[in-house]
Amino acid sequence: MTIKNFIAIVLKFIGLFFILFIFTSFIPEQIHYLFNMDLFYPGIETFIPFPLITIIVVLIILFGIYYTTIYKTELMLKFLKIDKHFGDQKIESEQLQLPKFTQIGVLLVCITILIFQLPIFIKELVTYISAEGKYQESLTYIFLGSGISSFLALMGFMFSDKIASALTKK
Repeated sequence: MTIKNFIAIVLKFIGLFFILFIFTSFIPEQIHYLFNMDLFYPGIETFIPFPLITIIVVLIILFGIYYTTIYKTELMLKFLKIDKHFGDQKIESEQLQLPKFTQIGVLLVCITILIFQLPIFIKELVTYISAEGKYQESLTYIFLGSGISSFLALMGFMFSDKIASALTKK
């Protein structure tokens, strides 16, 4: 495996991280604001609510990041000038095969998501428990989003070997 191939794999994992992070943290928060707009912005009535505009713009940007990192990785490698810096240097390791590199990538993505989401989950759990009435109901989307993403990161961490073997099947 060359360094260029390894960096391409890392870029694809970065794209996967962006998708998981946006769909598990930002989108639930914007849906929370969309459904409870009258609670946060009383007296303001618009035809198109700001959270809806934000969701649409973020989805367009997310699709662009997803498409370039997953499907057009070669363009990113050319932009980063990987050939100029590394050439065709090989990573020499008899013990580390492609599934192990993939497992390392899955572990890095899961740990990163866990580092970002676990504090948010704990903060939202405390806020959810201490809140009352309609405000507690409005926190449900954020609480569930951070809880689901933390759970998925833990599952990915625990089953990284199975995920890596599924991703590297030919």
